[in-house]
Amino acid sequence: MTGITLDISGNVSAILRITNISTKNASSGTTTGGVTIMVNGGGLTQTLDITTGSYGYSLAKGGTVSSTTLTGNDSISGVWTTLAILDQFKGIGTTALNLSAGNFTDLHNVGGATYISDDSEISAGTTLSLVYTYTVPEPTTIAILGIGALSIFRKKNK
Repeated sequence: MTGITLDISGNVSAILRITNISTKNASSGTTTGGVTIMVNGGGLTQTLDITTGSYGYSLAKGGTVSSTTLTGNDSISGVWTTLAILDQFKGIGTTALNLSAGNFTDLHNVGGATYISDDSEISAGTTLSLVYTYTVPEPTTIAILGIGALSIFRKKNK
């Protein structure tokens, strides 16, 4: 084995609820949501941040608004070739890959005291692919090795 490739792709969907908790000032701004997906195990670590499109809002004092459904998708690929990591995946057995995810929101606010509500809805999906890379000798190399082995075998039989 000469390498391992870990591909992660994912998507996120979010409806964010924004509230201006100020009783004095209006507020406005933009917000995005997202998810961070992390895979680790067997010496591999890969992190993917997926962010939604942004949602602009304008709120009166004490006002609340829910965003439209915001979506986003992204992917990342990593290749590992060090022997210490490759050895974790050789032979018979199991190497555990741990998957964890956490959501986040990013709020850029002007005025008021705006916050993202705890009842915002964020969901995500992900696909993982682990590919093992091997070097296979070309036919010419195999033929030359075969001819060399035959000549050694013939010398021993004489």
